[in-house]
Amino acid sequence: KLMSAEEILAAEDFPAVEERLNEISFDKTPTESGGQAGEGTKRKRVDRLNAQCYRLLRHICWNENYHADPSHGPNLVAFLRCSVIPSDLRSALYMDITREAENGVLELIRDDELAREFLGAL
Repeated sequence: KLMSAEEILAAEDFPAVEERLNEISFDKTPTESGGQAGEGTKRKRVDRLNAQCYRLLRHICWNENYHADPSHGPNLVAFLRCSVIPSDLRSALYMDITREAENGVLELIRDDELAREFLGAL
């Protein structure tokens, strides 16, 4: 099950969010070789990670009831730097936020390391 944007932004322990992202990013598929019970291969589910990014974008940029809370900044930055999410999805989310954000949301992602990471990728 995907996480809500509120769960991500308000989490007190971002490593727990990262662990959950890792869980939703894989499907276990049974082995075809008749291996032991419980064995299987992991298949990356980028579609789920993309949906998670879109939920976050929709919440912070297009939800008229959302008001930027400075306490959300560290988790938003951590999400944008999270290695579980492929870099192209993180880059797209960062660009979408910079283009669509209003009401102080841009202030939440002002982070030197984050800026260096994305500017270095250009």
